[in-house]
Amino acid sequence: MYINNANYFDTIKNFIRKILAIISIIHLSVFFNIETILGISVTWISTELYLRFILKRSNVILRPFSFIAISFLFLFMYFAPIVTLIDFNPIYNNMHLPLITFPLQLIYFSILILSFCLFNNYQNNKLTGIWKSFGFFNSISNKHLWLLAIGAWAIRLYLITNRYGEDGTNEIAGAGTLSFFATFIYAPLIIPFKNLYDIKSKYKTPQFDTPIILYIIATTLVNITSNSRNAIISIFIVLAIYFFLFFVKNKKQIKCSSKTIIWSIIILISFSFLSNLGIAMLGARSVRYGGSINNVFSTTINILTDKNKLDAIKKNIDISTKDRRSANLWDEYYCSNVFFQRLCNYKVVDSSIKYAYKRGLGDKTMLKDFSDRVTSILPGPICNALGFQKKSIMSSPMDILYSLCTNTLAQGFKVGGDVGLGISCFHYWYFIFAFIISKLLFYILDSLTYKKKNGSIISIIGLVQIYFIMFLFGVGGGLSGWIGFIYSLIIGNIIRLIYVKIVTLL
Repeated sequence: MYINNANYFDTIKNFIRKILAIISIIHLSVFFNIETILGISVTWISTELYLRFILKRSNVILRPFSFIAISFLFLFMYFAPIVTLIDFNPIYNNMHLPLITFPLQLIYFSILILSFCLFNNYQNNKLTGIWKSFGFFNSISNKHLWLLAIGAWAIRLYLITNRYGEDGTNEIAGAGTLSFFATFIYAPLIIPFKNLYDIKSKYKTPQFDTPIILYIIATTLVNITSNSRNAIISIFIVLAIYFFLFFVKNKKQIKCSSKTIIWSIIILISFSFLSNLGIAMLGARSVRYGGSINNVFSTTINILTDKNKLDAIKKNIDISTKDRRSANLWDEYYCSNVFFQRLCNYKVVDSSIKYAYKRGLGDKTMLKDFSDRVTSILPGPICNALGFQKKSIMSSPMDILYSLCTNTLAQGFKVGGDVGLGISCFHYWYFIFAFIISKLLFYILDSLTYKKKNGSIISIIGLVQIYFIMFLFGVGGGLSGWIGFIYSLIIGNIIRLIYVKIVTLL
């Protein structure tokens, strides 16, 4: 059986609705109360907005980066009732203010939908023309993509190894600029999907060869040494996005065969493995600082392969979570799967809103912190000339908000929900600022794709940033994080383009 690409989007829309309908019935049957009704209603409204205005082939082909960014926020909201039901918990699990959080998150999502759709004409904008004039959309040979990755890995390993200081607070001069190059570790992964960035490519099927497969394995192993759960899942998410873009662009059919079913089962099983890997990485965090890369890797694998150690860590996590909850301390627990919790966590959104109201909306200290963070985006020499020390920013916006409310030290680099962080700085004016800045973000993201009559060319420099683009509107650093990303998309892309020009001369 085949699903034709012509009606693929209709098929997937129906599938999304059917799954949500089943999940909704179970939630309302088992956890029937006003919180559940509101949570499920918000999920349905956000789903219909997404299916009606965003999930279109034209958006995927002509606005891939904007599409991916807003799609992740949709998945964040859509999976909430699913991941909580897996643990047999309500959608408002461990939340303090669900009756406030759900509506505010829906307003936030609706504003981004409006920003995405308003003035959209699917044409190349002026910034696209500027990029094109500097060769931004030129194809790059496989050889040079590998060279770009080699240089990126040299930088990535330098950053990883220098992070392992005695207390984990090492400062590396120029680390921000170096991180622009590090995104090219994903360069070899786009080789199998050549016609995404080379419209003349004749390959209509992903071309995976042995070097690519070995590279994926090697990258995964190295990412384990980083002790970052985001790093582990990044390569698989990036590949999934490339597959999706390639599939839609080439109007491929989905073959529903026994092989497809087997791969689906393997993917589902891998979620359990990845969850255990994430727990093992948490267990290895004690040797993250002050230890070698080899020590971190061996400790992680040792825990992963020892069921007793895994179970002990899981038990300790459960006890720690309960203790922190009973003491009303910061905790981010929303579901048991550590990777799903990274991708979908209403608890973080809820806690951010809770502390924003506790401190008071439009707080001057939070506004000053926002101003400092925007200033810190600038290069070190410029900050020094302005009399601003980058080292003064040693915590996240959520750390600051939490410390103001609890009279504790601002530490831990907690992630916060955009709405809570936003209203803590700007009151409800935040939603207007979010609309304006997100519109600028969509404009810049759309400039990374060159539209032609016979298709589109997705820039290689954009493709290697796809993982970071995906998390743009999820939990993180709020509006200051958005502004920092704008800097990365403009100044960072200029630096990346210079790097590409130098490498392609070799």
